[in-house]
Amino acid sequence: MSAAWLVVREGRPDLDPVRMGLTAAQAEACAVDREILVRAGAGSGKTATLSARYLRLLVGLAWDAALDDPAFPAPDLDRVLVLTFTEKAAREMADRCQARLRDLVRALDALPVPPAGLDATAFPPFVASLHHLLDHIDAARISTFHGFCARLLREFPAETGAPPAFDVLDEDEAMPLREEVTDACVAALLDAGGPDLGLLLDALGGLPALRVALTRLLGERGTLLPGLARHAAGLGSLDAFLARAAVLPAELDRRLGARVLPLLDAVLAATGPGPRTPFRDRLADLAARTRAPPADPLDRYDRLHEAVALLDTGGGVPRTLTHASVLGLKAAWPTGAYAGAKAALAALAPAAAEVAGWVGECRTLPNGLDRALLPVLAALGRALGDAAARYEAALEARRALDFSALQAHVAAAVAAEPAFLARLRDRHRHVMVDEFQDTDAVQWSIVEAVGRPGGRLRGGIFLVGDPQQAIYGFRGGDVTVFSAVEAGFGALGSPAVVLPHNFRSDPALIEWFNAVFQPILGSPSPTRPPWEAPYQPVEAGRPPGGGGVTVVTHAEERGEAARLADARAV
Repeated sequence: MSAAWLVVREGRPDLDPVRMGLTAAQAEACAVDREILVRAGAGSGKTATLSARYLRLLVGLAWDAALDDPAFPAPDLDRVLVLTFTEKAAREMADRCQARLRDLVRALDALPVPPAGLDATAFPPFVASLHHLLDHIDAARISTFHGFCARLLREFPAETGAPPAFDVLDEDEAMPLREEVTDACVAALLDAGGPDLGLLLDALGGLPALRVALTRLLGERGTLLPGLARHAAGLGSLDAFLARAAVLPAELDRRLGARVLPLLDAVLAATGPGPRTPFRDRLADLAARTRAPPADPLDRYDRLHEAVALLDTGGGVPRTLTHASVLGLKAAWPTGAYAGAKAALAALAPAAAEVAGWVGECRTLPNGLDRALLPVLAALGRALGDAAARYEAALEARRALDFSALQAHVAAAVAAEPAFLARLRDRHRHVMVDEFQDTDAVQWSIVEAVGRPGGRLRGGIFLVGDPQQAIYGFRGGDVTVFSAVEAGFGALGSPAVVLPHNFRSDPALIEWFNAVFQPILGSPSPTRPPWEAPYQPVEAGRPPGGGGVTVVTHAEERGEAARLADARAV
């Protein structure tokens, strides 16, 4: 009976997630007094967790309304905003929340007396308040991001700069318009025949690729156009580019001078008496070029890339300096010199490991090719600027907005209109985001602005997702937003809550998953993107179903398929 879900804490009704059948990790994710970010893999009970937390917030709203106006307790459903990415997901979430609320209301109606510890006079208004929520649950703010933004633009046209009586174009309607605009933009580039066209064709590989790129960039212009516009305006200089590098030029020079060059020289000194090897020749050439560093900072970054490539054998695993590829054949060494050289190289292993460990970081650092990239970015910024202007004009002529425009209007108003933002913060005290791995930077800027007034952490934000299930990159979803936000939570002492169970798969299959993937993906790797955390063993969340796992090799594949087909036919 779901009345058992209800507990009394400090005289207030609350829901106990464990009594609702949630695991300890799910119960932790249902906390409403702090910000929560949840990593939830497939089948981990994410929807059950989100709906339980939502219901817990509704119970708090119902109690407050009962105390404020016992005669007519009418909680404000707007207080909790739930955002997701598809209409189907929003409907499923609303249905799940409605079903849980209905179960709770029916159970409380059947109680002969109020729960112990709860004010008996406030209990009937509290139950009436929950009835009010159930009667109006269809108006709950559970929607897609673009649905939420469209509603705000219609409600606040002056604050958001929305066109009057606009239509919203879905992706199927917007894509042909973007393609039409792209064709006009490319035709203008061909007519102009300037240097931009040659740069873009060389970089992208031809006109079809240019059309595809511009069409996609139009759909993501809200996040990409500002940066490309800076390049187009000449603000994307080499100095500005280097100022944003993960390793700044001053730190780069320190690493080359204090770490890389001494290591190279030490290896050369240790192997000097021995035979020449291809590795030693490459090392000597790099040391000579590093000793006289070029003035061009991009060339100096190339020295670091070369050093890491020499000393990394894959995934940050350092080269074994005592290997024959470094030392050469023992027989080619002068008598008695080989053992001393091998000992000296063994002592250099920690320094080699340090340099090899920079391989993941090096993936993000500038290199010599970036010099050629800067003018291409400027040309792409000018082309996208032209395409965006044409596209916005076409939308205006139709009195329409696409998903990107909806978000851009709201984000701009949130940033520029303090009174508008204050109203949103007062209206939506809690913001919950489902499938957070598919959020882009613009969407997160809206969530953060509304859920964190003045940057303070008041517990108003709840985020749940799985970076390894990111699927909306084609629509502008940016999984790196998840990793950046997760790092921010961790820096504030609030690490992600991980839901370790799988309630969808049979335990035998989960056991096989863990046995296969843990040895391969279970350790951190600098070559993996930051959002790809090491594989975490999955715990079975359902009883055994009696099945097993059959591994079919390539050679057995055809016969096994025939056997399974025969078994199904019986």
